[in-house]
Amino acid sequence: MYIHVMLSISIVLQFAAALLALRLIRVTQRRPAWVLIATAICLMALRRGLSLYEAMWGEAPTHLEFEAEFVALVISLLLVIGMAKIGSGFEALKQAEELFRRQLIQTCMDGIMANDGTGNIISCNQTAAKMLGYEPEEVIGKINVRDIYPPGLAQEIKRTICTPAYGGEGIIENYETVVRHKDGTLIPIWLSARFLCEAGREVGVVGHFRDLRERKRMEEELLQHERLSALGRMAAHISHEIKNPLMVIGGFARQVLKDISGDPDKNKEKLQIIVEEIRRLEDFLGEVGSYAKFSEPHLTQGDLNGLIQDVCHRLEPVMEEKGVTLVMALDPELPAVPFDPGLLQLVLVNLAKNGLEAMEGGGTVTIASGRRQNRVFVEISDTGEGIPPEMLQKIFLPFFTTKPKGSGLGLAISQKIMEAHGGKITIESERRRGTRVTCWLRLAG
Repeated sequence: MYIHVMLSISIVLQFAAALLALRLIRVTQRRPAWVLIATAICLMALRRGLSLYEAMWGEAPTHLEFEAEFVALVISLLLVIGMAKIGSGFEALKQAEELFRRQLIQTCMDGIMANDGTGNIISCNQTAAKMLGYEPEEVIGKINVRDIYPPGLAQEIKRTICTPAYGGEGIIENYETVVRHKDGTLIPIWLSARFLCEAGREVGVVGHFRDLRERKRMEEELLQHERLSALGRMAAHISHEIKNPLMVIGGFARQVLKDISGDPDKNKEKLQIIVEEIRRLEDFLGEVGSYAKFSEPHLTQGDLNGLIQDVCHRLEPVMEEKGVTLVMALDPELPAVPFDPGLLQLVLVNLAKNGLEAMEGGGTVTIASGRRQNRVFVEISDTGEGIPPEMLQKIFLPFFTTKPKGSGLGLAISQKIMEAHGGKITIESERRRGTRVTCWLRLAG
């Protein structure tokens, strides 16, 4: 009789262990493994149940051994205890992971915020709330994500996430935008966000954002420092460029005044030097004025090849005089492009003269035109000595020059003109093999 009781208890414990195994599916999210284990335990219980039936009601009662059934009872009991311990262990681990995740989110230096499909904020860490001027309990479940952005911006960001432009479809990374503080002021941020999906369906958005106010302040201070530094260099350079001619002009003027009735030829020579120095001053101040008072170009659809041919026609006599060969390689199918003829002519003449001055013993200047995708280009190359690599980085700085009588404004003005056209200038140079300067312009539309 005791054996039958032990066998019955063993069967009940085995079914209980099977139920605990099925419960672990929810805790561990491992359905196939626990279903197989529960099935195996149920089969064991059914086998024990069959033994009990045969022992009690079978035509030929099965003989049960006390020791074997006691061991089976102990195993069944241990199986139940083990399943219960596994469940509690996984629950504790899950709680620890959840606690760690919450602490990690709360202590993150970036603001972290999540919203559901309707825009209601369902999660917000301390950093995000503080950045916006709230406490987390004032945000979660009480504010819609649209309220932390200027009007219409939340919808624009969501549309941007749907495009692959910033990290891939469904993702946005390092997107610079603004959020609205509780007091209404706008805060610049870097935003990274992605859709939250469940069973292939979008259920919300989670976003990380970094406060850029301190960065913007430092950038503004650096920019201000650079402006003051550039202003100091400009003032020193202008002072130097004006001081030298004035010293020459003053010296010769005093000599002529002191000996005004002296040798006329010598006085005429001195006055000629004065005139040349005054012309040099006028040219320099004219270039400074062009750089400082640059006006926006008046763009008209025009023939770039025609402008290049006109520039070459103007430069041809000077090139022949210097022993330099001028070569044109123009694309006959070059499309019309919007540009300001006067300003672009100034750029091309300036660049061609630079190439000419780089070849004291003669050489070749080649001016070519062409098209690459949605841009056209004018390429001016020479066979001179080239530009040292350490100077290439400074070549567009105002007042930087390697010429004894250069103002250092030619390339700076040219770059400013090209940028105003929506284009740019690139320079490639190799020592003793020459320099290639390319002006890029965008096609209309």
